[in-house]
Amino acid sequence: MSESTGRIPHVDWERVDEAALNLPESAEWLGYWRDLTAEHGAPPPRAALNLIGDHPKLAPLALWAERLPDGDFLFRLVGELVRHYAGVSLKNKKLSEIDLNGSEGFIARKYAAAVETGAPVCSRGRYNFGDREVAREAVVMPFAEADGGVRHLLIGMAFK
Repeated sequence: MSESTGRIPHVDWERVDEAALNLPESAEWLGYWRDLTAEHGAPPPRAALNLIGDHPKLAPLALWAERLPDGDFLFRLVGELVRHYAGVSLKNKKLSEIDLNGSEGFIARKYAAAVETGAPVCSRGRYNFGDREVAREAVVMPFAEADGGVRHLLIGMAFK
């Protein structure tokens, strides 16, 4: 989050196909989700997720979000590198409560698409910090509950 504006400085967001992602961590996120689906089906069950045990180096780049009954999303866990780029902890904050510099609707639609399709949704964009820009890619991965419904998302980030 930018200290001067109080906003997370998102710019130039776009939803893209998996093949358009080019940061190495994005490929690792997609590979992890595909490995889980190969073993458990798509979307994989939430119980199969063991990010710390399976891919500990990705954990600082992760967000874990829960879809609430009203359709909003609550961030339950936020990795340290995500917190670094955001400038504040997003843990236990609703998506609707965060000033995302006009990107809220795009992000909500992307998250909802992952819930509805049961498949990853990918995007890329930039953060503009005034004196520097940081490239950002995201892979939004749905996970199923025991009843088969999707209410949780693992959001894997990549920065350069």
